[in-house]
Order: sequence, then C-alpha cells, then structure tokens
Amino acid sequence: RERAAFARRCDLELNAHRDPSQPVPPLEPMRRALQLACAAYGVLGQLHLAKLGDLNHTHFRQAVQRMAASDGSVAAAHDTAAAAALAGLPQENILVAEWSPMAFSPCCYLAVDHSMQWIVLSIRGTACAGDTLTDCCAEPVPFLDGHAHAGIAAATWQLVAEFVPRVAAALARHSGYQAVLTGHSMGAGVAALLAMLLHSQDADVTAAVRRGVESVCDIGESQGLVHRVLEATRSALCYAIAAPCVCTLALSQAAVPYVTTLVAGKDVVCRLSISNVQQLVVKLNNATPLQPVLRAVAQVLGPMPGGDSPSSSSSSHHALGDSPTPSTIPTRDHFVSESAHLSHPGVHEASTSWADSEMGLEMRDLYSPTYLVPPGLIVHMRHITSGAPVAEVRPATAFTEIPMSTRMMSDHVPKTYVETLDLLLSFQKTHVNSAAVSHPDEEAVSEGARHLPKSEASVVWDMFDLQNSSLALFV
Repeated sequence: RERAAFARRCDLELNAHRDPSQPVPPLEPMRRALQLACAAYGVLGQLHLAKLGDLNHTHFRQAVQRMAASDGSVAAAHDTAAAAALAGLPQENILVAEWSPMAFSPCCYLAVDHSMQWIVLSIRGTACAGDTLTDCCAEPVPFLDGHAHAGIAAATWQLVAEFVPRVAAALARHSGYQAVLTGHSMGAGVAALLAMLLHSQDADVTAAVRRGVESVCDIGESQGLVHRVLEATRSALCYAIAAPCVCTLALSQAAVPYVTTLVAGKDVVCRLSISNVQQLVVKLNNATPLQPVLRAVAQVLGPMPGGDSPSSSSSSHHALGDSPTPSTIPTRDHFVSESAHLSHPGVHEASTSWADSEMGLEMRDLYSPTYLVPPGLIVHMRHITSGAPVAEVRPATAFTEIPMSTRMMSDHVPKTYVETLDLLLSFQKTHVNSAAVSHPDEEAVSEGARHLPKSEASVVWDMFDLQNSSLALFV
C-alpha cells in the first residue's frame, strides 16, 4: 500500500498537466509499421516470427546458408529476400538495403509500400557486436535543443549521410507518398532521432535532401521538386517499436505530433538509461541482507580514521547503499533558491551522483541531461498476459523506473509485440472497444458475451463495469 501511494504521488507531481482522456491513436498503421520493422531483421526475423508448426528444413537451411556464407553478397541476398517476405512486399519494392553492420551504422532497408503509399526506412535493432557497442555508448550528448543517447545519435547522423538522400530520391519519384521511419529496439531509437532531425530544418539534413533530389533530375528542374520533397521529409512520421530512453523530456514532448512509441508490458529496454540503472542498483543494494549489519557497524565505529568531512562521510554511506540522512537530503528551500539556475535550459550539469539517484523519483531534475525518456507519444500495451490486453497513452515520465519482473526481457522480443497488437486489433474488429460502446444495454451485452471467447468476454464485462459495478462484481 505504501509503495502504491508513493507511485500515485509521483505520478501526480510529474504529470500534473496530463490529459487523462487522451485517445489512443489508430492501431492499424502501427501494426503495418511493426511488420516492416520486424522485416529489418532479415533471416533472423523470419526464424523468430515463424510459428512452431510452420518451421521446416527450408527455413533452417536458408538461415544456415546465410550465416555460413563467406560472400557478403550471398548473405545480403538471403536477408533481402527474407525482409521482402516478412514485409509482404515484392522484392523489387525494396529499393536499397544495407546488411553489413558496423559500430554506429545499423542495418536497414528502404522500401516502397504502395498499399499504404509510404516510403519506408526500416532500421534493425541490436543483433550483433557492433550494435551492442552502439547501445553501450549511453552517455548523453547535445542533440538539437536537448540531449540524446550518444551511440544512437551517432548512428542517426550516419543515416543522414547515407540514407536521407535515398529517401529524398524515392519521394521525388513517388509524388504524394508519406515518408515513414520505423524500427525495433535500438532501430526505433535511431528512427525517432532521425525523425526529429528531419523536422528540425537542420542545414546538413537539407543539404542531404537536395543531393538526393538532384540525383534523379536535372539541376534546372530540381528547384520546385526540392521544395516539395523538403515539405515531405519535414512531415515524416515515425513508429518506434520498443524504443529505449534516447532523448531528454523536452525533445520527447516536442516530437509527440509525429513520433509514436509502442511499449509492451514490462519491456525493460523501454526503461533503460544510465540514471534508471543507477536507481535500480541502489535499490538492489539497499535490499541486500548485509545492509542492516553495515549500518550497525557504522553507527558503532563512528567516522572513519582520518577525519572525514560530513560530505565525504555522506558519500561513503551512499556508496554502501545507506539511505541519506535528513541532513543530507536537499530541502524544498534548496531547490527554490536554485530555481533561477534550473529555469534556463542548457545550463544543467549532469547528475551522476548515486545520492541523487536515491532521492526518489519526485526529487529528480526533469531537465537534467541524464534524465532520458522514450520519444514522442507513448502507447503502452498493458496486461498482455491476461488474454485481454489494453492500450493506453502514458507520459514519458512513467518509464523512468525499471521494474523487476520475469517478463522484463521476453516482453521486448518482436513476437510479443506482434501477438499483443494482433489481439488488440481483433477486439476492435469485434466492436468491443470502449469507445464504440457508450451506453450498452444489459441484455445485449450479456447475449454478446456468451458468443465471445473467454478473454474477449472479460473485456466486455470490464467495459460494463463502468455502467453497473454490482453486475460486474457478480460476474
């Protein structure tokens, strides 16, 4: 109860201006973007997403051939064919693909989706040692008007040089098509930061777009076309699947109109950042059985020899995982006295002290460069193991604590996202969405629930609970 009350208090303090009635955006484009994001894994994605009954010797033979191929072109051909099959596209619709990953240069492909009228750049998540190096460079660096994950920001600038001209050339050839960026895991973070750059009117991005347009037409004919393609790139959309904490809060809020992040359950990657890991380590350290013993010994022995100052003694207690004493906890007056310093963006210093991580969520500086959050509008799919998942819009600050759960890793895999989103869409197709039923009739709901599977019937009764709680309690 105390933990639940603490969580509610933090939520009220951090999200005082949140609109609880904010609707969930349409799920159909997210499902299509998810399919295109999974296709970026190539043969590995084909193996992961295949159902057990569909696996046969052909899949494994293709995977072995791809992994054992000494010729890079042969391996790339296998991945391109697998990506086209997973995306449901003819192979000729994949305009260009890069399957040779390096540090800060993820695998990706550019395709034309005529069914959605999209020019899609899909970026692969972590799947090799080079991608892991990109993930581990997690220090915040300056990015646009805030800060961002260093490794993912470097990968984003690499794509600006290599793939933004190709995106611009594809938009020049297909008038009226929408530029869409997508990816899973690390690829989602790169896609989100790239969308921010495309919307920022950055000079380097504009120059890359001009190069792409001029590569498909004469310079004299490219003036009006460049303007049209620039408008198309500056209206690009991003669907980030399981994106990590990649940017500061101000950048995330500014990207809400064009970046949508999808989070499933307890996915740990969506909550990974240096400050969040520090908080988790401090909590685990405080929970060890040795902590009462260490505190008792510290009280008996007193200060360490050498005359430690109060500040050094306090920091040593924090290093042992001890809770801060009342004298070391910053008061509200302390924060008020520094409000002039905190009110100016760009003057915050990185909060790397373990003591700062131990203060509690409501005491953290939301504008610190180390306070990274997921990007854009966040759609959280919850209760994904209940058979009746729900999707709701949540603020970025709701993902600044790492929960310990047995599903924290399994909720991150693409297959979990595919199955959960398909289940949500099936509920919408059976018209049991709460938005479609405003005042249901009791007999109609009861009759309809008898003909639905158990999981869908439970959703009907959860909706009807808003109208008649006693009947829902009886059920």
